[in-house]
Amino acid sequence: MDIHLVVQVVIDYYRDMVQWSTARCLNQECKRIVNAQKHDNDCWGRRTFIRPHFCEVCGQTSDCGMLNYWSSDFTSIMHITHCQNWPCKMSAIRSMLAHCKADNLYRLRTPFRPTSTVNIPRSDGSETVGCCNPFYLLWRRRWMVYTHWNDGQQEYVKLVPLTQYTQEAPKLVGDTL
Repeated sequence: MDIHLVVQVVIDYYRDMVQWSTARCLNQECKRIVNAQKHDNDCWGRRTFIRPHFCEVCGQTSDCGMLNYWSSDFTSIMHITHCQNWPCKMSAIRSMLAHCKADNLYRLRTPFRPTSTVNIPRSDGSETVGCCNPFYLLWRRRWMVYTHWNDGQQEYVKLVPLTQYTQEAPKLVGDTL
């Protein structure tokens, strides 16, 4: 039996993520077949008016999962509700990546550092201990880390070049999808 037919039947009729990921991992030809499937990349996240039992991709009312990700200014979390089947789940993930990319925000496959505590360089040459999200980077003609700290009275934010913390090139989510 032709491998194209087998893979197509599996991903068309067994719609959970286990079949999707298994078919994708069999060999390069199967991966190409799975990657050629159509996805809806237009179901961008919402901050409010979230419908927890409504799939934003296919419109069905069911037991939905929720994909959460940061907004580009790191002030709020965006949400995409989706069915548990692989076309909706992958459409939600691809939509999240497209939304983030449109805002020059990129999710890392592995964090660029083990903790969220960082030393933030200041204009006067000193450093302040603060926090960052080690899973996200912003692109502003170079990779930037969104950092924040407070002095007990006021909250401060600063974009710091990634090279301040590591010389390794970032490994982005979506490079291999």
